Amino acid sequence: MTLVTLIPGDGIGPEVVDSARRIVDASGAPIEWEPRRAGAEVFKQGLPTGVPQDTIDSISRSRVVLKGPLAESLQAQNHEASNRLHTVVSLIEIGKPERAREFAVSELQFAQAMTDRVVGTVGDPVLASLLLAKLAQAQERGVVLSLDLGQEQLNTRLPAQDVVTVVGNLLDNAIEAARGGPAPRKVEFRAATTADAVDLIVTNTGAELGSVELAHMFERGWTTKAEPGHGLGLVLVRSTVERWQGSLMVDPDSELDDVPALTVRVRLPRAVSASA
Repeated sequence: MTLVTLIPGDGIGPEVVDSARRIVDASGAPIEWEPRRAGAEVFKQGLPTGVPQDTIDSISRSRVVLKGPLAESLQAQNHEASNRLHTVVSLIEIGKPERAREFAVSELQFAQAMTDRVVGTVGDPVLASLLLAKLAQAQERGVVLSLDLGQEQLNTRLPAQDVVTVVGNLLDNAIEAARGGPAPRKVEFRAATTADAVDLIVTNTGAELGSVELAHMFERGWTTKAEPGHGLGLVLVRSTVERWQGSLMVDPDSELDDVPALTVRVRLPRAVSASA
């Protein structure tokens, strides 16, 4: 029997996954399904990564996943797919079928090249998937997210969930800050490795923060948003970094492409100490 992790997903995901599962079962393939949760339901329960540890453990065991669409990434991907489809159709309608073909092929090549670069540089497939999802999320929200992943694979022995907590929350906060700031709205994620550490650097061009805001930005409940339910992401970053005896620094006077910006620098150990 082959173990397969089964993640129904959000929206139409459960229906799609159930249909796919029944087709596989009808084929007589020796599959053992291991249902696990991820996505909107998990976010609502307060887990910022959207992926519980038991789901990560299941994927690690099975190495095979049947996953339905997840709400956040699906929205961004559907939006972009719609734009590109309309472009191709319009090119055909105005009598430019060859240009339509070139556009469609170039889009596929660009997307594949980006995926290959991220997956090839980031040693952890969970982190690679997160970065690809954040690229789509940033684009959907009108923010340009650039990745500078260095030359070495970003391998770390920390639990994948903790790395996702740090990177995911830093990028979420940066994307939202840039989105609410003046144009150009940009975020940059840089990563570099040393013999014993991984440096994660996130810069955004959002609105300038004052000294009081900077002093409290990693405290529980601090947020620049008026809506309730915010103010936990950076707290989780700080607690995770402290738990692994890493370091956390904020530079409010940095620049990104000659635009004033705020930078958060996190250093995490590449290996887990016996006392952690």
